[in-house]
Amino acid sequence: QESNILFRLLEAQQLAADLEFRVVHGDANLKKKSIEISRYEKRLKDMIGTASMLIRKYPERDDIVRVYFARAGAYEELKQVAAATKDYDYLTTRFSKTNFAMRGNLSLAAFSTDAKDYKRAIFYLKRIEAEPEDPHYPFAIYQLAWSHYNLAQIPASLLYLKTYIDYY
Repeated sequence: QESNILFRLLEAQQLAADLEFRVVHGDANLKKKSIEISRYEKRLKDMIGTASMLIRKYPERDDIVRVYFARAGAYEELKQVAAATKDYDYLTTRFSKTNFAMRGNLSLAAFSTDAKDYKRAIFYLKRIEAEPEDPHYPFAIYQLAWSHYNLAQIPASLLYLKTYIDYY
């Protein structure tokens, strides 16, 4: 039962982190003061610890993709891009047809775009393009247009913009 209890703990920690984020931002807005995120970051680190334990002890759980996704998201929030990339890469490769993988591809593309590595961003976005029924498809097409534009590949950029317009 430890596996199920740890998974429930991870879900509770994720909910607590989400609530902490909202409270901290709401409080800062109301009081017109800077945002203090140390408690939020502590909750994210707790999530990472629980997720890591689940992955180490129960790697064959049916819903392990959710655990990887939660940990990757926590790493991403903490700006630990290398660790987030490792988890997103694993889940997009091992669980390629899941919604979590498609969302992971978007994060990987965003990391690549932030690093101005547009060819790599295109690599991740094309994974989503291959699934036109996926809800992330239109956003991926839009990002593909900009990635090609940033590589001075104007004809490809315009083609993706046309596809984006046609989609809507």
